[in-house]
Amino acid sequence: MRALAGVLLVVALLASLLAALAVVELRTVSGDRAMGLVTFFPLLGVRWLCLAVALAIVVRTTGFPWLGGSVGLRTSAVLAVHALAGLASISAVMLAAGPDSPAIKPWAIVFAIVMPVALLALLSVTLAGWAPPAPARTAWKLGLGLAALALLSGVAFMAGREYLTSRVQRASLEASRLEQERWFERQKARLAAIPPDAPLAELLPWLDGGHMELWQAAAEKIRVRPDLVAELAAMLQSEEAPRALKYLWLNMPERPPELEGPVHAALSALPAWADAWLVQREAAGPSAPGPGEEPQEYPPRREVDLDEAAQAAITVADGYSGSRLDFREPIERFEAVLESHRLPEDRFGEDPTYQPRAYLRTWLEQHPPRP
Repeated sequence: MRALAGVLLVVALLASLLAALAVVELRTVSGDRAMGLVTFFPLLGVRWLCLAVALAIVVRTTGFPWLGGSVGLRTSAVLAVHALAGLASISAVMLAAGPDSPAIKPWAIVFAIVMPVALLALLSVTLAGWAPPAPARTAWKLGLGLAALALLSGVAFMAGREYLTSRVQRASLEASRLEQERWFERQKARLAAIPPDAPLAELLPWLDGGHMELWQAAAEKIRVRPDLVAELAAMLQSEEAPRALKYLWLNMPERPPELEGPVHAALSALPAWADAWLVQREAAGPSAPGPGEEPQEYPPRREVDLDEAAQAAITVADGYSGSRLDFREPIERFEAVLESHRLPEDRFGEDPTYQPRAYLRTWLEQHPPRP
């Protein structure tokens, strides 16, 4: 049993040296770097398990008779304190890598380095047969009591810091929640204040926002407009044609027959619109956002991009597949404009025409020219 205890102490010593090197370098970490903390738990776990078994062996054989009490009572007491110290060391290491790192790191050094090394030394000399002389036993008991008090003080300090941190976090989350609620109420009031006779273009940006309840309210407000089809027809034949096509694509699966001509006119205007869009982007530089992609106040005031225009064009054109009008010809010209602005294949990640061209080519392959 003594030999087993000696082996366990050697393993615990090696684990303690590795833990000491890691704990000294502890600092606040987050994100992917926080994954490195996972290596601490096996290391500390092996160290404290080895110490626990060695401690039980030493106490149950010849160790610590000067503490008084029966062997079973001494074993239970020292193992209970040891378990508390082990949990305290793991907790201290975790907290020392958090936002309170400067305040917690000294306790992490005490619990994860100083106390385990002191216990290792005490177990080693006790296993070798050493015991404090009778006159010094009271001082030794007092020293162990102070160590236990320091342990409890550190645990209380860390628990208090964690409680205060969690209170601050909860207060911050609650303040954020209340601000979100106030923001939402302001947006609802703004949307509700838009008069029924306001231009359709004033409501459509609300469909680009990410808040589902506001999106639903705006969609319903648009859907019940008595002259919606006529308004869309006017937009399809104006500079707002891409936005009207996007609305038809995403919000009007049943294509009104009255819009057949205006939709064809809108598709016919897309090549010139796409050319202007790309010229503007190229003039701004390759790393600049596309037209209308800059962040805006809610609702987002941004223009339709090439991806959206391409998907809207082919989807809406499919809704008029039986038309006497040729919807393939404007889409061919749209694809040709994008082709004229394409970048080399090795730069496809920078090419805003890459995905739209793929949409249009696929559609054109599936819709051969009329005989």
